[in-house]
Amino acid sequence: MLDLRRISFPVFLCLLLGALSLSAAGRLKPIAPENRAVVSPLTDLQRLASRLPLAQLEALWQDRVFVGRLQANPGASLPQGIRLAWRIPEEAMAGTRFQVLVSPGEKLDREACAVYESSSAPMAQGRGQAILQNLLPGTTYAWKVRTLDAEGKVLAESPVRSFTVEAGIPFPLYWNHRANLRDLGGMTAAEGRRIPFGMLYRSSAYLPEAEEPREFQECPVFGATPAPKSILDLRWEGESPALAPDQDPQAVQYLPIPAQMYVGIFTAKGMENCRQLFSVFARRENYPVLFHCVVGADRTGTLAFLLQAVLGCSEEEIRRDYVFTSFYSTRYFSAVDTMLARMDDFAEAPEEPLQWKTERFLLRCGVSAREIREFQEIILGAGLTPSPVLQQAAAVEELLASFEETTQVAFVPPAAGNRLMLQCGQEFPFRGDNENYAAPDFVGANGQGEYLLRVHNGSSRVAAGAFQGEGLTAPAYLLLDPSRKFLNLSPSGNLAWTPQELAAGIQLPPKSETLALLKPVPQGEEPKAPQGYETRPWEEKAGEYLVAPAQETPPAWDGRLDEEFWAACKPVFLSQLDGSPATSGKVSLRVATNPQHDVLYLGVEFLEDATPAARKREHDGAVWEDDEVEFFLAGAGHATYYQLIVNRLGGTLDGRGTDIKWNFAEFTAVTAETGRGWSLEAAVPLAQLELKGALELNVCTTDFPSGIQRNLGATNGLFHSREALVPVFLK
Repeated sequence: MLDLRRISFPVFLCLLLGALSLSAAGRLKPIAPENRAVVSPLTDLQRLASRLPLAQLEALWQDRVFVGRLQANPGASLPQGIRLAWRIPEEAMAGTRFQVLVSPGEKLDREACAVYESSSAPMAQGRGQAILQNLLPGTTYAWKVRTLDAEGKVLAESPVRSFTVEAGIPFPLYWNHRANLRDLGGMTAAEGRRIPFGMLYRSSAYLPEAEEPREFQECPVFGATPAPKSILDLRWEGESPALAPDQDPQAVQYLPIPAQMYVGIFTAKGMENCRQLFSVFARRENYPVLFHCVVGADRTGTLAFLLQAVLGCSEEEIRRDYVFTSFYSTRYFSAVDTMLARMDDFAEAPEEPLQWKTERFLLRCGVSAREIREFQEIILGAGLTPSPVLQQAAAVEELLASFEETTQVAFVPPAAGNRLMLQCGQEFPFRGDNENYAAPDFVGANGQGEYLLRVHNGSSRVAAGAFQGEGLTAPAYLLLDPSRKFLNLSPSGNLAWTPQELAAGIQLPPKSETLALLKPVPQGEEPKAPQGYETRPWEEKAGEYLVAPAQETPPAWDGRLDEEFWAACKPVFLSQLDGSPATSGKVSLRVATNPQHDVLYLGVEFLEDATPAARKREHDGAVWEDDEVEFFLAGAGHATYYQLIVNRLGGTLDGRGTDIKWNFAEFTAVTAETGRGWSLEAAVPLAQLELKGALELNVCTTDFPSGIQRNLGATNGLFHSREALVPVFLK
């Protein structure tokens, strides 16, 4: 038995303090979460959206009350985190500092322990609390809390408790002054592998003025923040791209690359943009990568869609992740569904996986099979079996590498079909039959008289080109596509092409990659198709263009197209956005010119639109929100284009490109109701435009409230698509 009379006072004091400390420790008690509980960092609404069957989620996103609630609370994109709470005796509150210790596992691991300390513990009635953010889903954590005095000495310490973070995706993160932040980790990808956490982040731009939610201000928030090595800024020029002030420029690689979005990625410009963006993700040294635009929704969502798709994520998970953005800025399924539908253009068989279609799309953007493979292995690990698409592409790249010699054959714009057209007192070359030329990105020879080239026609129109050069010395050539094992028959139906036929030009389908191998046929030998090649007849397809006949007198300017002036003009029906014929919501277009070829007359008639939806607006007002027609004009071969919008009540907007401060000096636009729809007459004097080439035109329309849109040249929904303009021959 301990005899207290034999103990000195200093030793007695130490024992007493130790006993009091142990007593206090026994009463420093964790109260939330319960020991070994399964907890979620998501809000109830986020958790609901992440777990509902997709059909129910789609229905919920059509609920106006629900969507209104989302729109009213942009801060809802932040996770609520894991709230820790503990009870503490009054005698242990002498110090205002406390520490929370957390580590993965059932037991607290000192080596792996994260220690969070604060002098602002919200102690009220013997209760303290803190919020843990950014804990990994599906992971168990141990934790305890202790209080410290002013010198850092431990006054009290709680028992160790554990909890498990509920598994699931999406995985929203908290990082002060950023919203709509998510880690793409956790998604199931190719071969059942999962995207790892901490590699790919998406978010809004840095928001220096954003305030933390009240509950975060009143309670310390702890947790690891993302540590990207590269920040990819997708904002456009004029949106103040700059390195966020929360980043160290010495430690972070800042990459400003303005991005296209949605169906805009399927244009020639958009495909080049995808090639540039993807190069960032194909380099291991760039990781971890955070990419963002302004709100992290449209451009960021489009890039996330591509990355997830090429990794083999399911359409369901991709769609769910896309609309999860709605907790910051409301987004609907329609935009991502449009991109999914457009990927069908890159399918070669029914029911192909989205991954294969996306790989073909990226390959046509100019991304190499090696880069795609590198990205997939960076994210999903080595040993991933390449898809048949990548296997074929790798074989093509190997073939290209064997054609390294300088070639004496070129692929140039075809001369056939060229003619001169009078326009505003000048003569311009007009290539109506083969107006669209796609330059090859590879031309090579192999020293055996064979020539190989690769052409990407990223536009939505037929392109053309011709083989010319001193190297075409053989009497005939086989025209092969070694990637698809096709032999193209000549225009005359023969196996071999004469140099004259090759020089006349070949057509390239829209949105396609063409690999053309010219294999010489020796003099006197009978042409034979190589083993395994399928013959394919040559189908010549002329490029689309409009003919504008000259009229001596202008129209009556009553908005109607029932007079003799328009009867002489052949009507053309606008198509659906992807270029396919419109079976309903039909809109016709007629074009004409004057004898001097310096005025373009335009007649548009909505044949099935008996529900007027337009408002009287000032010039350059929001006429695009009404029943409207949009005209786009440009000179062939030049990027500059002009826009004129006319709504159903004659309201107008004009501009050069997207600059609506620029105005036409003169134009005429008159509308009229027809009973079954409405019609429009317009005239644009061409001399006021800087047309340095033959006239090109696109006409796009929108009908409200149906939302039906039509176009002359396929825009795929991006009306400001320069490449969608169609040549106009002023006759």
